[in-house]
Amino acid sequence: MGLKPSQPNVELFNLELYGGPKDYVDFPTDNQYVVGFCALLFNAQSRGSVTLRSSNPLDNPIVGHNYISDPLDLLVLAQGCQTMNEILLKGKATKDVISGSWPRQRNHHQYTSRNDWVPYVKETVTTCSCE
Repeated sequence: MGLKPSQPNVELFNLELYGGPKDYVDFPTDNQYVVGFCALLFNAQSRGSVTLRSSNPLDNPIVGHNYISDPLDLLVLAQGCQTMNEILLKGKATKDVISGSWPRQRNHHQYTSRNDWVPYVKETVTTCSCE
């Protein structure tokens, strides 16, 4: 794709099973169905930290994830979400099927720009391990 090794980039994929660390509480019921997608950031520019809690090797370290602390990482993830949302809402196979956001009280399906997605990304960014 012509990317530099240090250049952040995003990959998108759909979820065959609904769920993940942020989603465990809002499973669809009563003949409701949802589709999900993930925007995965590769070559992140943000850097976290790991420090020892104590000299006891059994004590868990202190981990500062520092997700999306680099503005470029935030913009790349926000753009990935905006692109996938556009594909879902305007794509030939999905435009007549997607009826809104999940959970229902959310309205992110109405976001039309990358900047609209920035607060959502800040609120929901996580890693693939449960925290």
